[in-house]
Amino acid sequence: MSPDGALIICRFLQDVASVLLWGSYAYLSMLVPSALAGTINRHLKPFRLVAIATAVSATFAVLPLEAGILGDGWGNAGDLTTIKDIMLETTIGDAWLVQAVAVIALAMTRWLVPLHRQPATALCAGLLLGCRALMGHSIMGEGPAGNLLQLSYLVHVLSSGAWLGALLPLLFVVRELRKRDDGQEAAATCLRRFSIAGQIMVALTVFTGAINTALILGQLPLSWSQPYQGLLAAKICLVGGMISIALINRTIIVPRFKSGVRPAARLLLYTTTAELVLGGGALALVNILGTFDPV
Repeated sequence: MSPDGALIICRFLQDVASVLLWGSYAYLSMLVPSALAGTINRHLKPFRLVAIATAVSATFAVLPLEAGILGDGWGNAGDLTTIKDIMLETTIGDAWLVQAVAVIALAMTRWLVPLHRQPATALCAGLLLGCRALMGHSIMGEGPAGNLLQLSYLVHVLSSGAWLGALLPLLFVVRELRKRDDGQEAAATCLRRFSIAGQIMVALTVFTGAINTALILGQLPLSWSQPYQGLLAAKICLVGGMISIALINRTIIVPRFKSGVRPAARLLLYTTTAELVLGGGALALVNILGTFDPV
């Protein structure tokens, strides 16, 4: 595997980790009742530790991989002079320095008391994810249009990340609700809050995605013979699939909780898992897209 391929995988793992941590802990901190949030947090502990370790490892692997890409391959991946030049003299290095601060702070959240650990994890992961607006196609513009693109891209990654990342704790919320006799009331609270917040995040994702496409590509991605447009169209289809599932959840499955928690919860587990799979595919395409010129 070349350093280019390794960097795509590295960025993908970094994105997956930051999205899950950002979305999961923002959801638990703001939308889930405290007692249930504590229970879900215990279930998420292994995921949290693996995600943090992945984020730290992936972040610190970026600069050597960039050095290998700029040099003659893997032989230059450990060249300290090249790594230093990338870190101090490029926009990649600027973004990496912020990411490094974010992942170090993220790792340190494990020593916080539980009351502050969840919001701190969300904040650090959100900062790590938000650095996506400091690199790649998001910085190709200049002047007011360039500033608008970066702002739109920042809102896009945070809103889409919040939507996708919150699906993981939602799975555990639904599982817990199936075990409880008083699950209907708890389900109504959690699902109503998630539904309202989800609608806002989906709307922001679609709106900013359209702005990004207009500013970066300047047209609809209809020329599928071009790699960038073909991959972008595939990503839009995956996001469209997620939106379709979300609409099914809201209009068909969630109303069924009024007549019984367990049957509706089973269906919601399946559809939420499907959303996570589609979202993972969209994240993979995002990282592949970054390697192509937007034409």
